[in-house]
Amino acid sequence: MDYTREPLLFRFLKVARYARLYGPSRTLVKIRGQYHTKRNFAELPEPRPTAGSGQHVGILGCGNFAYSVIAYYLRKNHGNVIRAAMDTHIERAASLFQAYGMSYYTDDASKVIADPEIDLIYVASNRRGSRRLAGTWPRRAAMATRASL
Repeated sequence: MDYTREPLLFRFLKVARYARLYGPSRTLVKIRGQYHTKRNFAELPEPRPTAGSGQHVGILGCGNFAYSVIAYYLRKNHGNVIRAAMDTHIERAASLFQAYGMSYYTDDASKVIADPEIDLIYVASNRRGSRRLAGTWPRRAAMATRASL
C-alpha cells in the first residue's frame, strides 16, 4: 500500500501507530522506505569501491521491505555489512546504496551473484518476481559458487 497518497489523517495515524510499535528511529526508517521506492535521480550516484571492507552481503530486490527491514536490521545488528544492491529499477538500487553506504548498486543480478566478496545474498521480491527468481538467480548462484571452488 502506498501510504504517501493517502489522506493526511490516515498518514498521521499510521505514523503514530508505528511510533508506538517500533519507536522513533524505526518509524523514521519506515517512512523513508515509502519515499525510497519513488526516488528519481537527475544523475545516478557514483559507486564507491571498498574492497576488503568487511562488506559481504548482497541484496537482490530493493523495495520497501529491503529498505526498512532487511537493510535496517543488518546495519543495526551487524554494522555496515551490505556490499551491493540490485534491482531492476536502478533508482531503487541507487537509493538503497546511498542510504546504507554500500560499495555499489546495479540492475544486473549476475554481478552481485558473481562478486567474490559477497558470501550472503538476500532475495527480497514480491510474489510475481519470486517466480522469476526461483528459476533464474539460484541457478546462477549455484554456477557462480561452483566456479569459485
